[in-house]
Amino acid sequence: MTETDLPASFTGHYTITRDDYLAMVRTLDQPQRGVRTILVTAWISLFVLIMGLMSKNWPQFVQAVTDLVTFNEVPFSVYGVLLAGLVLIALMPNLTLLRAMRLYRGLSIADQHVDIVIDEAGLTTSVPGRSSQLEWSVFRRVVVKPKHLFLVLSRREGMVVPQRAFSNAIEFEAVKALAQRKMPAAQPK
Repeated sequence: MTETDLPASFTGHYTITRDDYLAMVRTLDQPQRGVRTILVTAWISLFVLIMGLMSKNWPQFVQAVTDLVTFNEVPFSVYGVLLAGLVLIALMPNLTLLRAMRLYRGLSIADQHVDIVIDEAGLTTSVPGRSSQLEWSVFRRVVVKPKHLFLVLSRREGMVVPQRAFSNAIEFEAVKALAQRKMPAAQPK
């Protein structure tokens, strides 16, 4: 099947699963990796600032930092507090996924059958009881994964289009190509 043989619009059918939802949460959470770096820097800076405020003068502050770095005469609880903050920051993505797993059942789209039509104008989705029509211009970016296409609306919202929605892999590739053409900032992963 060549590009000229492909239809002008693509119709798909699928049921939203927890795995689809979690894949979208992971995808939307990826820009937050820079935030973790900022949080680690802020946590360490706050820790050093507190040490500075507790020191009476500069030489005492330098000695306290030296003792901390060389593990010399520093109570274990100080390292525990520092480490606890760093561990919580490192676990942020997992905490986000755990929260998403817990919230999934309460979502109106959970385990719902979706009919989707994707064409040059945008996409139309229908779930029991409602439908929506979105133009390409409302999407901020497109993220392409091997098994999913994510059409990102905002930092926390998006549309997930799984490969299984279409009758074959060629059709899914054509849908991805259309999305990339309509959204030049597509991010293949």
